[in-house]
Amino acid sequence: MNKEITKTDEILVSMLTENTGSHMLDSGGAYGRNWEKNQGLDIESFMKAPEASIDKYGCISIDLFHFLRTRIEFMPEIQAEFDEWANNDKNKDDGWYSLMTEWCDDHKIVNGAYEVRGFNSYNDECLLSQTIQGDFFEYEDTTYLMLQIHGGCDVRGGYTAPKIFSVYEEPYSLFDWNTYTIQSVGREADTVYVDVRHGDVTDMEGNDIGSPYSQTDERHPLMAWLAFDKLEWDEDKGTFKAPDGDGWIEVIPPECY
Repeated sequence: MNKEITKTDEILVSMLTENTGSHMLDSGGAYGRNWEKNQGLDIESFMKAPEASIDKYGCISIDLFHFLRTRIEFMPEIQAEFDEWANNDKNKDDGWYSLMTEWCDDHKIVNGAYEVRGFNSYNDECLLSQTIQGDFFEYEDTTYLMLQIHGGCDVRGGYTAPKIFSVYEEPYSLFDWNTYTIQSVGREADTVYVDVRHGDVTDMEGNDIGSPYSQTDERHPLMAWLAFDKLEWDEDKGTFKAPDGDGWIEVIPPECY
């Protein structure tokens, strides 16, 4: 992982800590907002956070900050043009989502290279630590991303001001938020790849090793926790002990190619 702090990192941290206010649908009207949980965290805190993790209930989380910083780059010049347009007399009273949609509609992708439209990660099998939504548009023959991060509680409200990024690979590389690799560490390497969209589990050569959710099929030993077997949680290391008791479970986020 690149340890050098970039302008993109600074923008992502500002989005993750941005006060997105409250929403009438927030739980209890007073708690559970992502931006509140992130208050007091600085860029070093986000850099030091694990890229992916598993909790004692077996839930996988892919850290949004690390996921995005390896895939996108902030575009300040186009952002300045969007901000000026968004704050003119005609648009200044409109909401961010309507402005984002209007901008992307006015800059439609016309070169035929991509068929990507607006998205919200909440609508997919998504392991990201926070929800994101956005759209793609074309500017001077190049495709860019307009992105918002969900900073609220209820997913129907509480999104940040949109920011504009380029995507390192094609836009679809941004949607690899539902795969991960797990391996045992502290012992001979043993690794499997999981795609939560389809329940697929393969070894690292791509060979199907069966469903991890079946109680009757033979399973790869590393997938035992996915079959709800009782594994021992190591409080000090913050992960499970490997199924054979030798080593620990480690979660690896999807790579950006």
